[in-house]
Amino acid sequence: MFAGDVAKADVAEAMADFTVRTYGLLDILHNNVGIGGRGAPETVSLDVWNSVLEASLTTTMLCTKYCLPRMREGGGGSTAGTLGLTGGVSIYSTAKAGLHGFKRSVAADYAAQNIRANCIIIGSVNTPMVGQLMQTSSGAEKECRCKHPERLGTWPMARSISLPMNRAGLPASCCQSMAV
Repeated sequence: MFAGDVAKADVAEAMADFTVRTYGLLDILHNNVGIGGRGAPETVSLDVWNSVLEASLTTTMLCTKYCLPRMREGGGGSTAGTLGLTGGVSIYSTAKAGLHGFKRSVAADYAAQNIRANCIIIGSVNTPMVGQLMQTSSGAEKECRCKHPERLGTWPMARSISLPMNRAGLPASCCQSMAV
């Protein structure tokens, strides 16, 4: 197992090298990253803004940068990024929009090299991060402003969000979407 801060270029490169040394091939990269950040455009601190963008975009760029050559050497591969349906969380949503644009560019630039790039768009997932956000949110932030508030049941979600299945997703469901 490899552990390290892939927001650092040397660590991201070491992760790609470790994968090839350990498994003989690097043909899959899943960028499943993100941290929450509080603040509207008028109130967010630059430190929070930068940390959210670094977690979602810088780590994705660095891992992709060092994994793409290894995929090409192995005859191709697939890189995927996880996006969410969250709305009203401007910093997180901005970072995920950037991830979407980055994956689109990778898809266009590397298709001829047999490297695919895709995004998996998930709804709200009942994770510790989401649970922590709910515990620390004010009553107004917990209030749902979605089109179908009756769908929320006993699991409200911060800000405006859609729960098309009438419930929050489970982490295992996200893993199943990657396996197909």
